[in-house]
Amino acid sequence: MSKKQLGAAQGGEVDPQSERLGWVSRLRAQPGFRTAAVAFLLTVVLGVGGTAAYAYWSQQSDVQITGSVAYNLPAVTSLKCVHRIILPNEIQWTVEAGAAEPEARTIVTFDIPSANPKKTVSYAVPMNRSSIVPYTLAGLDEALGKSANGVVLHVTVKTALVTAPSNTVVKVEDHELIKPSAPVTLKSMKYYTIVNGNYDCG
Repeated sequence: MSKKQLGAAQGGEVDPQSERLGWVSRLRAQPGFRTAAVAFLLTVVLGVGGTAAYAYWSQQSDVQITGSVAYNLPAVTSLKCVHRIILPNEIQWTVEAGAAEPEARTIVTFDIPSANPKKTVSYAVPMNRSSIVPYTLAGLDEALGKSANGVVLHVTVKTALVTAPSNTVVKVEDHELIKPSAPVTLKSMKYYTIVNGNYDCG
């Protein structure tokens, strides 16, 4: 056996030129290196891209996700004017049974549809009440004005959240109402004045 063959059998001689090549060059000389390198780079790039895409999606989803809140606002189911012989006439209503939001109130609105400019005023009534006497409401006569011969008066009742709820009957403006329910309107009432306002059931 020659020295060259003997060296190969014992582990082989080291090629002096291969000693001069760096580890990168030796790695590059391996079969399939290019394919493995391309696959590695794609893995890194796609991995980074996926992370960036996920971060972008998360940021966008925070902006686009919206929700809605359900409020417990019972609907008005009936409305009537009760005629009294001695006592002033009374407006009575009923609402659906069930719990209501703490800020919920019954909103009673009076308006004269024929008035120009419009004459209207609303009152927020605590939910534990189911009637109101127009004659006793502060500021109602002033809001409706004088009407010696009597005019048709519409009374509308609904429920709504109130921005500043009170435990007494108070005047409210439209901008103080949130999520009002469908209104029920009584159209048979009449309003007229002699000294103070009179509210006739029709």
